[in-house]
Amino acid sequence: MRAAKRKATTTSSPPPTKPRVLQDHDSYTDSSLSVDGSDDDDYHSEDDAEAPPKRKRNASPKKKNSNQEAASASTASPKLSKKDGSGLGGKALINLIFRSDRPSDGAAALPPVRSHAFDYHHPLLLDSTSDGAGAKARSAFLEWYAGVKKDREMPWRADWIDPFDEDSSEEQIRTALKERAYRVWISEVMLQQTRVATVVKYFNRWTAKWPSIDSLAKADAQDVLAAWKGLGYYSRSARIHEAAKKVVNDKKLQGMLPELPEDLSRDVPGVGPYTAGAISSIVFGHAVPIIDGNVVRVLSRQMGLLASSKDKAITDVLWEAARRIVRRATLDCLVEADALSEEEQRTSVFGREALQRSSVPGDWNQALMELGSTICAPKPSCNRCPIQSTCRAYHEGLLAADAASNSSTARAEAPLPDLEDLCSVCAPVPIFEERPALPGHKSEAKASKAKDPGNVQLKQSTISFGGKAIGSDMSRSSSSSNAKAKSKAQAQAEQVEAFSSIVEAHVKLMPLKVEKSKVKEENCAVCIIEDMTRSTDGTDRACSNGSVRTRGQILVEQRPSKGLLANMWQFPTLSFGYDQPPPPAQKRAAMAAEFVGALVAKHLHHPRSSTKLSAGANVSVVKKPPLGVIQHVFSHLVLNMHIYVHELHATNARADGAANDKEQQPSQAQKIADMPRKWCSEAEIARANMGTGMVNVFQRYRGTAK
Repeated sequence: MRAAKRKATTTSSPPPTKPRVLQDHDSYTDSSLSVDGSDDDDYHSEDDAEAPPKRKRNASPKKKNSNQEAASASTASPKLSKKDGSGLGGKALINLIFRSDRPSDGAAALPPVRSHAFDYHHPLLLDSTSDGAGAKARSAFLEWYAGVKKDREMPWRADWIDPFDEDSSEEQIRTALKERAYRVWISEVMLQQTRVATVVKYFNRWTAKWPSIDSLAKADAQDVLAAWKGLGYYSRSARIHEAAKKVVNDKKLQGMLPELPEDLSRDVPGVGPYTAGAISSIVFGHAVPIIDGNVVRVLSRQMGLLASSKDKAITDVLWEAARRIVRRATLDCLVEADALSEEEQRTSVFGREALQRSSVPGDWNQALMELGSTICAPKPSCNRCPIQSTCRAYHEGLLAADAASNSSTARAEAPLPDLEDLCSVCAPVPIFEERPALPGHKSEAKASKAKDPGNVQLKQSTISFGGKAIGSDMSRSSSSSNAKAKSKAQAQAEQVEAFSSIVEAHVKLMPLKVEKSKVKEENCAVCIIEDMTRSTDGTDRACSNGSVRTRGQILVEQRPSKGLLANMWQFPTLSFGYDQPPPPAQKRAAMAAEFVGALVAKHLHHPRSSTKLSAGANVSVVKKPPLGVIQHVFSHLVLNMHIYVHELHATNARADGAANDKEQQPSQAQKIADMPRKWCSEAEIARANMGTGMVNVFQRYRGTAK
């Protein structure tokens, strides 16, 4: 029975997905006064990609020789288009790159001209010859990841569960797969836009509280939001919770996440192409690809693709390359078992029929992510790379370093292609006005000869001693020899380091960096409204005019269920607009007071009391001194929060500084958004689900902010 099932798995064919790719970001969003940026330990991003911004023309260097001009002319290309026109569409580009079922030879294109054909980008990792560089690199890559799994343990990593394990019952296998799929799903969503080190702590707390998808489905929405607090992108927690309830209540799924990417994307809210591919390959062993920012970086360099992954045609190429490579790696295991002939291997790599499930797809995809986050990072460490031998960018870097050092090393260069085959998608290599010379290079020697302290000292010794007696003292001779040997070793080390830096500088160019769109800036008034007519237990009381101050309840509001800081609580906030200077201080204060007056008129009634007070009649609004500005920086927004404090006092205990009647009356033009609001004690606010920005505002109000 199990054998029949295993055979059946090779006949179904999961249709390919055509997802969009995002650049990786490290957006640990709940960190005030700090800018989110990319991190080498960041895994991936699932959100939709932004439209690629228009690229600015690079400033022309002051001087340009004829070779540089030829380089620019030969590699300049039009921007890719989603449709045929000035550029190439995804399908056309895929056909050009993969027109042969084998990659071209390993000869590299010489920078900065980089003249090459389209099929130059066919990944060398797809080499199917048993003794070729591709086969060796694939084997070495999986061996490398096997060691990494042991050395860099993660709580969501585990051994693959074979669905045809003869030693386990079908119910045991289903239960194990259900739990594994849940843990991988939660980890993948948490890892979006967040540092791995941060996710580990949150993942452990989350799975301790909700160890299964069934327990998560029964959880309270506010508890789920509270558990997510600090991870940022809070809509993710709401989507996870809704998805868990849907999957658990589905009569067909019964708490088991679907196996195939298209089913996951269709049936599980919030699951996009990346997460779907990760769950399908890691948990269920399907040979399906994944693409995130780290994988984009690895594949772009492996393929020598100096283009922006935000162009849809390039995105399609990267997904196709990832699909073929994971299938090629999976086929290696089947080949070892003599399951396929050589002809079947070639056709299966670019075919779409399902392959026998195994641990290889999950290990391969995780290895790509691991490599991109630790070694093939934005600043690469090429000497540590396990697939260096198949990397086009690395071999191009070697040629560039050879040229910089006048090296006599013979390296194969890619032949000049026919004009009609010339690649038009790669951008020109940036031309630098000054390229640092390697130690020992003749141009470097001329510049450093006079500056070398050793040379200066030698001349001084010769003059002082006339060349006599310097070598007569054996101790001096020995010391001099040691110094020379040390100096020679140091020079060699510096030369190796400089050579590597040139190689890695070239590798770093890929993928092509596009100018990021300008981060928006918003100014807003954050209004803390404290009702001094009521105590924290909700009973009526008159506020004293003395120096002793008793804190009352404070008004808070809940943000919408979608968008930034979804469902989080905040102090009433009035926006002054985006990307423009805030109003003058006096006008800001007046606008905040008007806003507060409108809120008081609408929300003064306490949920714990039947008493209704009206603004301007039974209560007065007292403006307190502003508390300054707190800046909170998100990955896409800089938020300047101007803090205003207002107190509500009973009219029989009106304090100095009370707003006049005109300020208390809400303007007819004042619009108050219809959103949940409530009065809370300080203790309740401290427990509320608030973003870090609002928490910092509250700390400043209480006088505890550092």
